[in-house]
Amino acid sequence: AALLPTVRSRAAVFSLSPVDDEAAAAYLRGRGVPEGDIGGLIRGGGGIIGRMLEESGGTGKTNAFCAAVAQKLLLPDELPLLAECAVLEKDRELCRSAVPGLRSVFRDALVLKNGGADLSFPDEAPARALSSKLSSSALIAMLEAVDRAEEMLRRNIGGALFSTALPCMLREAAAGSGGAGPMPE
Repeated sequence: AALLPTVRSRAAVFSLSPVDDEAAAAYLRGRGVPEGDIGGLIRGGGGIIGRMLEESGGTGKTNAFCAAVAQKLLLPDELPLLAECAVLEKDRELCRSAVPGLRSVFRDALVLKNGGADLSFPDEAPARALSSKLSSSALIAMLEAVDRAEEMLRRNIGGALFSTALPCMLREAAAGSGGAGPMPE
């Protein structure tokens, strides 16, 4: 399609080439991708960082967040969980990627709890910890809480409310109270 001369005069042309392996590795390390995964991602990514991150099954930042949430759910005090989730207030991308990540962790915990071995989250330690401490009904309630959290994001809930509602719903589910009350608007 033809561009108007006024638009073309203000446009800049950028030639992009694939990122070299060293720069890609440094970037992936900075995003928290496990060292053992970096070589394969670089080979499969063709120098395109976005493709490498997609193939990693979620960014390292998301995986680290989900693992930390799982760990803090098992603590007796709710403040560490609330503090962990505070980053969601300003990071909408993490909000959207954390929901499927948490679903994977809780699903994996339920699978382990019931004798299965088909896990989907890259690190099995959070699921093992949850499955050893929580009942199947609590894990199911946590999956339901994640479904409610996903619905909240679909409704475009504000970051401040989401960052406090999510840990509250997860703690209630882990404690066995379900937390199936109305969603915050």
